[in-house]
Amino acid sequence: MGNPNVYLLLLAALALAVAAQSDFAACTNGQTCQPQHDCPDIMRRTSKGYLTPDEKQYLKSKHCNKINRLNYFCCGGSTTKSSEKLLPEPPTCGISLADRIVGGKDTNIDDYPWIAQIYYSRPGRSTARLCGGSLISERWVLTAAHCDREIKEVHNYDIISVRLGDWDTRTDPDCQELINEHVCNDPYVDVPVAKIISHEDYDLNSINHYNDIALLKLQRNVKFTKWIYPICLPFASDSTNSDYTGQILEVAGYGRTETETSSPVKQRLDLDGVETSQCQQYYNTRRIKLADSQLCAGGEKDKDSCNGDSGGPLMKYGTFSNAVTPYYMLVGVVSFGPTNCGTKDAPGVYTRVTEYMDWIEDKMRNS
Repeated sequence: MGNPNVYLLLLAALALAVAAQSDFAACTNGQTCQPQHDCPDIMRRTSKGYLTPDEKQYLKSKHCNKINRLNYFCCGGSTTKSSEKLLPEPPTCGISLADRIVGGKDTNIDDYPWIAQIYYSRPGRSTARLCGGSLISERWVLTAAHCDREIKEVHNYDIISVRLGDWDTRTDPDCQELINEHVCNDPYVDVPVAKIISHEDYDLNSINHYNDIALLKLQRNVKFTKWIYPICLPFASDSTNSDYTGQILEVAGYGRTETETSSPVKQRLDLDGVETSQCQQYYNTRRIKLADSQLCAGGEKDKDSCNGDSGGPLMKYGTFSNAVTPYYMLVGVVSFGPTNCGTKDAPGVYTRVTEYMDWIEDKMRNS
C-alpha cells in the first residue's frame, strides 16, 4: 500500500479539478453540504484515480462549498425506491477503458471489467468454471437460471463463488503487451456467493427456457477498480426502444472456440440483432416457441456465443439517457442456442433484460 496521505491528496486533486470550474450548487432532496471525505458517493467516484466527463459533470453539480481549501459536496438525505438506489448509473457503470476492436476475438486486458466467472463444486470433484455472469452492483451478479437449476439438479454441481477481474485464466496477475505499453492488471478476486435467486417461473423441464434469469448475491461488497466494474442495466429511459433488430450487439466470455473446449483468454464477438419472427423460423423445427421476454442475435456461420458463456452478457454500446460518454448496457443474458454453435441462420436466444427490471430490483431490495 502507498502512503495514505498521498492517496487522499490525489482524491482531493481530482475533486478540485472539477470544483475549480463550478459555481456552488444548492443541495436538494434532503441532502446537506458536507466535506468531501464524509460523502461515500463522492469518494467512490474519485477513488479510481481518474474521472470520465460524466463524472466531472456530476461532481460539478454536487459541489456546494469550499472552506479552508476543503471542498464540500451535497450528499446524504433521502433516496427514492427507484433503480437509482439499487443499481449504479452511468458513469459509475458500463465504462470499458480499452479500445474497441471490431471483429476481434481475444479481448484486451481491460475490456469488459464486469465479466464474472462462476465456479462450482460437487462431492469428490475439483471446482469447475461452468457459467458466466455480469457484475451489476457492488454486491450482485446477473446470470441465467439454468446456470443454477440445471447444473445443480442434472449435474449435481453447486455454485460456490464468483471470480472477478480476470483476463487470462492461466496467470495471476495477467499482463499484456499493448502499443508502446506493458500493462498488468490487479490479481483477480474470488468472492463466495451468499445467496442464489433463480426466477420463480423458470421451468427446468421446458424446452422454451422462459424466465432464464438469476441473481447471485455476493458474500461481501466488491471494490470497483479499472479491472472490476459493473455494467449498466436498462432503466426506463433506455427501455423505450428494445428492438435490437439489425443493431450491432456484443457478447464476451470464455466460451468454446474452434480449437478448444474453452478459451483461457476472455473473448469477444460482434453479433447482429435478429427479428423474432425470423428467429422463430429456425426454432419451429425444434418445437420451441419464443416469447417477448426473449431476443435473438447471431445466426452467421461460425459467429455465436457458445458453451461456457451461458449466463454471460449480450451488450449494446452507445449513448443512452443523455449521457455524454458512451457506455455498455446489458440487454440480454445468454440462454440457449443451436446444438452446433455458429450454425448459419440459427441465432442464439437471450433473456431480454428490459422485461425483468422490476424483478431484479425487487429481489435486490428484499434479499
